Amino acid sequence: DTPDDLLPRIESDVEEVCRDIGPFKLAIQGVGCFPNKSRPRAYWAGLTPSKALKSLQGGIAERMDALGFEPEEKEFEPHLTVARIKEPIGKERMTQAFLNFALQSDSFTVTEVSLVKSTLRQEGPIYSVLRNFPLSSLLNPT
Repeated sequence: DTPDDLLPRIESDVEEVCRDIGPFKLAIQGVGCFPNKSRPRAYWAGLTPSKALKSLQGGIAERMDALGFEPEEKEFEPHLTVARIKEPIGKERMTQAFLNFALQSDSFTVTEVSLVKSTLRQEGPIYSVLRNFPLSSLLNPT
């Protein structure tokens, strides 16, 4: 839960971090599940390592920490969430099939960051983009 009065500061901080980082390339590589394959709650697609992404995440995390948000305890693991798992029915077979899938993509260019609002509901979350921030550094094109 984020107080509405913090939103302008959050937007300003994210915009500042994005200004210092230029567009960069990523690719999808590999799959996994959180917290582990014995008790999966989410399936994810991995992303190739990227110094620019790590800098982007670190800069935003540092600014959010300064605003009073709790820092993440776990190390940043770049990924795209593919699915969240609520019901355990058939989970073992589905997890095995997913983990045996060799997911890989060509590289793509990341050009912006989106600030997203998630409204949690019993049927599942609703996501809305509040604002997009272009990655625009002329000093750090990667």
